[in-house]
Amino acid sequence: MALKRLCPKCQRVIEPSQRFCDSCQARYDADRKRAQSNYDKSVRRKGDNKTFDDFYKSDMWLRLREYIIRYYNGIDVYEWYTTGKIVEAQTVHHIIELKEDFSKAIKLNNLIPMTLKNHSKIHFLYKRNKVAYQKLLTDMLTKFKQDFKDDQANTQGG
Repeated sequence: MALKRLCPKCQRVIEPSQRFCDSCQARYDADRKRAQSNYDKSVRRKGDNKTFDDFYKSDMWLRLREYIIRYYNGIDVYEWYTTGKIVEAQTVHHIIELKEDFSKAIKLNNLIPMTLKNHSKIHFLYKRNKVAYQKLLTDMLTKFKQDFKDDQANTQGG
């Protein structure tokens, strides 16, 4: 007989893999959707945040984001230089954040591919010493280009 557990909201018996019973899950999902919608209206789509949100949804950004990931061979550059592991990049981080200097939004030397986990980690580290970590990321981009891109140009005759 397989073990069961109780729904934390209504105490109905559920499978161990379930978070909630079906009816509580439906209410939970609806509440989350409503909260997200409220956040979008009250925060994400107001003032400067609307400008940033529009930018991140633009075709130009989506194409540039894909270009950056391809340019860096699809890897998380931060992970490569901190652990030596090759991990697939999932997003592109602005080293100088948009709220800090929007004019650098599409500057290639301001964009670094990374995993979502490392992206969150970088924003946490920025709270400790933003300038130092911005320099670290910029140095990583420079090193990557020296290690991988300059060498490719030399082997391709140019």
